[in-house]
Amino acid sequence: MNILVKNDTYTVEFELNETSVSKDFLKKLPMAVIIENFGDCEKTFIIKNLDVSAAEEKNCPAGTLAYYAPWGKIALLYDNFSAFPELYVLGHAVAGKDAIAKLYGKVEISVCGR
Repeated sequence: MNILVKNDTYTVEFELNETSVSKDFLKKLPMAVIIENFGDCEKTFIIKNLDVSAAEEKNCPAGTLAYYAPWGKIALLYDNFSAFPELYVLGHAVAGKDAIAKLYGKVEISVCGR
């Protein structure tokens, strides 16, 4: 399943994996959120209490969509990040990866084709 993350200027398409956290995230779409800079490698927004019962902790190369459970944050990584406890991979960018670093403000997140 693919999703779009876009604002007025940029669009990034992510292909989600088949984990519990991705499936739970999909149930909440569509949504509009305010995306913020976090550190020097990611954009984030808050979404609490996603199901991580069958999720994967892996390395997160640039273009990864991940969920950090302790803070309830979705992360769109525009630089590489190592595997980290309770950082779960939801999927990877398949189009627009270079636009992740440029996303700002209000973004719309929706399932492709809906």
